[in-house]
Amino acid sequence: MPTLHYRLTLDEPALLTSLYGEPNSSVSYPYVPGATMRGALIGALLRQGKAINPAADPDQRLFFSGATRFLNAYVVDPVKDMRTLPCPLSWVREKHLLTQSESDQALAVYDLVYGRPDGQTKGVRGFATTAGREASLVQVERRLNVHTERPRSGGGEGTVYRYDALERGQSFRGMILCAAEDARELTRLLTGMETVMLGGARSAGYGRATIEDVFLAENDSEPVIDAGPVILTLLSDAILRDADGQVQPSLAALLYVLNLHGSSLSAADVEAYFLDTTIVGGFNRKWNLPLPQSPSLAMGSVLVLRHGTVSQVAAESWLRAGIGERCEDGFGEVAVNWQQESQYRAITIDVMAQPITALLELADSSAVLWDRIQSRRTAQTALLEHAAIFSDQCYRLQGDLTRSGLARLRQSIADELRKEGPSMSVISNFLKDIKGKHADRKYSEARIDGKPLKEWLDEQQPAATEPVRRVLKRIDAVLENAQKASKRRGAR
Repeated sequence: MPTLHYRLTLDEPALLTSLYGEPNSSVSYPYVPGATMRGALIGALLRQGKAINPAADPDQRLFFSGATRFLNAYVVDPVKDMRTLPCPLSWVREKHLLTQSESDQALAVYDLVYGRPDGQTKGVRGFATTAGREASLVQVERRLNVHTERPRSGGGEGTVYRYDALERGQSFRGMILCAAEDARELTRLLTGMETVMLGGARSAGYGRATIEDVFLAENDSEPVIDAGPVILTLLSDAILRDADGQVQPSLAALLYVLNLHGSSLSAADVEAYFLDTTIVGGFNRKWNLPLPQSPSLAMGSVLVLRHGTVSQVAAESWLRAGIGERCEDGFGEVAVNWQQESQYRAITIDVMAQPITALLELADSSAVLWDRIQSRRTAQTALLEHAAIFSDQCYRLQGDLTRSGLARLRQSIADELRKEGPSMSVISNFLKDIKGKHADRKYSEARIDGKPLKEWLDEQQPAATEPVRRVLKRIDAVLENAQKASKRRGAR
């Protein structure tokens, strides 16, 4: 089955809200859900003016039937440049032993599938990659921000709330399992989206990410059913229904769903299991409504089945189609016999570390792709440096224009910069919107370096080959600098 791979790098913190946290807080998932990328691709099609019909192919096959599965994007191991996987719930370490980040020694991780070690143990959580008896443990970096909502002039009290978001700069790798006839269209959509907006609080500086390293590979890996027991590992949360049609995150419901793929398992076939539950939901931005909440089996859950109870056909069906409901959103991803070792020598990897690069001789097609990636990174670096140069210039802002009044223009520019194709019309549209209002008089009287602010804004037009994005960043940097300079003069 063709598999489309892609890499997401967060340019801003991402708030992919889970159902946990206090009422006045939002806590992000530690990964990018497949439903988020599925919605982003649907949004890209709609912005291109295409009408989507969920009841007919190819739209139904691409996004709604489950034939195409958008798997979760998990954090990248920066050393191996690989997609990590959730740590199995059967992994433990010695309870009172220092973690590898607290000592110079590697950490011994044991798999309870193969027996329990002596002494007290503690579960290992997070994400990992394995190579033989070596394991790399990766923890996602998070950012905690406190925001305030000021009381309005009409009355009421202000609110303090907290965002627990994914830190910017991290990379995540995701996969899309699709039919051969859909691979080209999905590749076109992904490669055409240089930037994508993810999650909530987008107008507050959250959610912008870059899509890169998109490539198509044939997923020809087959589950190995050898002489030992069959170990099933959940690589994502699974929403299961039992024989009565009720959502049940239980062993009985898991066996029932597995049997829908051609097996005939019973409780007597289970040698061991390590299960945990969680609550999953979601949000539909089209309806602006939350999705129904469902109890589910948590990622990392492990089921050990006796040898001879699972056929090759059933195991391949679990891998290809997933198990349970909402498989198109990344739920129900499984691995068969991934856990092959009883003990691992584990090291903790800094997720923000740079990958180790080696000198390789690339094929012609790969060399072209690498040059394109390097050119894009060089252009982005030059853009940031260009904005920094202008932000260092000392512009004076004179007049009664308040900080909040100037912030409205800067917010409009920031919203425009998050679009795939920003336009200079954001400046003229803003000035039209405030015409005849109190803010219009403030902008008319304000001067920047002795020149009327409106006139200065009209003069900021891109040169023949200058990108619009660069000009908007320059305007925003100058306004920010002038705003800070005005604040310092007011303090004196």
